[in-house]
Amino acid sequence: MTARRLTLSDDTARREAVAAHDRSFLVEAGAGSGKTAVMAGRIAMLLAEGIAPNSIAAVTFTEFAASELLIRVRAFVSALAAGEIPVELRTALPDGLSKEQRGNLARADAALDEMTCSTIHGFCQRLIAPYPVEADIDPGASVMDRDQAEVAFAEIVDDWLRDELGGEEGGLLAELVLHDPDATIALIRTVLEHLRRHREFAPYELQDLDLLAAEFREAVDEFGTFLDKEETKEPETAVIAGQFRNLAGEVAAALPADTAAALVALLVMAPHPELLTGSGSFRKYQKKGKWGAAAKRAGLAKADAERLNDEASVHYAHCCATWSALQQAVATHVLAGLVPLVAPVMGLFREYKRAAALLDFDDLIFSARDLLRDHDEVRCALAARFRHVLVDEFQDTDPLQTEIFWRLCGEPPGDGDAGDWTAFALRPGALFLVGDPKQAIYRFRGADIAAYVRAREAFRAGDTGAVLSIATNFRSRAPIMEYVNARFETALSEENGQPGFQALDPFRPPRDGGPSVIALDVAVADEDGKANAQQQRDGEAEAVAELCARLIGSEPVPDPENGRLRPCRAGDIALLAPTGSDLWRYEEALEERGIPVATQAGKGLYRRQEIQDLIAVTRVLADRRDTLALGALLRGPLVGLTEEELLDIV
Repeated sequence: MTARRLTLSDDTARREAVAAHDRSFLVEAGAGSGKTAVMAGRIAMLLAEGIAPNSIAAVTFTEFAASELLIRVRAFVSALAAGEIPVELRTALPDGLSKEQRGNLARADAALDEMTCSTIHGFCQRLIAPYPVEADIDPGASVMDRDQAEVAFAEIVDDWLRDELGGEEGGLLAELVLHDPDATIALIRTVLEHLRRHREFAPYELQDLDLLAAEFREAVDEFGTFLDKEETKEPETAVIAGQFRNLAGEVAAALPADTAAALVALLVMAPHPELLTGSGSFRKYQKKGKWGAAAKRAGLAKADAERLNDEASVHYAHCCATWSALQQAVATHVLAGLVPLVAPVMGLFREYKRAAALLDFDDLIFSARDLLRDHDEVRCALAARFRHVLVDEFQDTDPLQTEIFWRLCGEPPGDGDAGDWTAFALRPGALFLVGDPKQAIYRFRGADIAAYVRAREAFRAGDTGAVLSIATNFRSRAPIMEYVNARFETALSEENGQPGFQALDPFRPPRDGGPSVIALDVAVADEDGKANAQQQRDGEAEAVAELCARLIGSEPVPDPENGRLRPCRAGDIALLAPTGSDLWRYEEALEERGIPVATQAGKGLYRRQEIQDLIAVTRVLADRRDTLALGALLRGPLVGLTEEELLDIV
């Protein structure tokens, strides 16, 4: 059977990504480009070449993504074994498969459960589990889920705080508590959480506070000297200069910062409130009109007024900048002094986990890295075990995880120095990364775009064609793609410190006979012609639900199975919201129109109808006189009485 092929601008890159197994690749796949299909296709073709499923590891961002990838792999393997070429793989397989390849796939189909497909934490657990002695973990250790780890850590922190703050010793911690106990406790928790996530803590570079304080005082003095020498006086600027002068006096009185008390005094010192905005930043200097009026009173020209305003603005900005530099340096000194004081908590947490034979997610990452770094024979054994490693969402991978992949899939330099993992040379075909640098701005899991750029440079250094670009977007129509490309090309360019921009190539043409974007008019008002936030949200929910009701059953959409047009279904529509707090309003509006809803949200639990019903039942059982709860229960979907039936009961 000859399959119809569609020509794409990135056909060559897709073909290499799927079929070239003797090379390692970094695939930069734009949004909506079908990267899951590319990964699944590569895995299917590895299996077709006779690679055993247990030699393949696919690392994804979430468990859901892992299950989705595995489902796609199973579908591809089944179809290819039966001689069918899925539409996503027609570019890579223009001539189909050989009989031998189909036989390999049929055998692999029965053993797909042996393939590793998990999150990075699940993958690291597989790496260290066979080597508990080398990884320095309890052989029977179990992994805490995130909530369990959070609770255990919080309890240890609370116990430590009670013991530490209940003592009579002075020092930096005591001075901070004396100033603001609540803020100090919050700061300690923040520092400890940072230490927990970033164990390899780099020491701070401390600046000379006396030098910075002198620069601030000099800037203040220059501001005052400028105002004193000018015959034209602008009263409001004189007040500002006086406020800075008072602040400089407070700084001088607190120096030298050789004690904890002096350091905290500098930390809590703040400019006059009139100099600051509500968020705590300095106000803009906007006195051009004031200087104009002052110059006019003094009989000066407009040009003189502009000169005075410009000079005053420069002095004001210099005072603000030198104060900010001093304040940041003081905060760094405080933090550098605070970290050693709270560091014992991390030891207590490690002792707790070791005594209870527990590991948290961070332990999995660090133990895997240390195992591969410190035990070369283990590294070689694991490299032979996982011959092909595929990683999705690589832009959201932090440097530590990147090191794990490089040590597992590469070989140390010829001199045998395995200390610097960046010197490792990747084995041909061992590592396959998929990522979109444009999405690295989200910084998931402590991701660092510098790690992505570093990995990309390493790929290019070993093979100039090892970085592939897949830019055909199947999700959005051409006008949307053109708009996105025009707006983000400059903003995400390398010239602006970004990893570079790859324009998206639209696959779907402009829509015929209708818009691709619709703005909904929501007219909600009470008897006074106004609407509060809740009423506005309700109106938006009603408008969105009404639009969905019109689309379902009438709007033609392509069927993902065969690409043919069919009427729109509820499952074809996705509603995206910045937060989950008001999703219940949309759920209610959609359900009132008979539209089924599936919500993927972690917030707003107590607003869900099931929880409201449980609360009503609990209140009725606790107090049979609670008629409001009884009415809510009877009127809700759990019982489902109408308002007329409730009235009859009453």
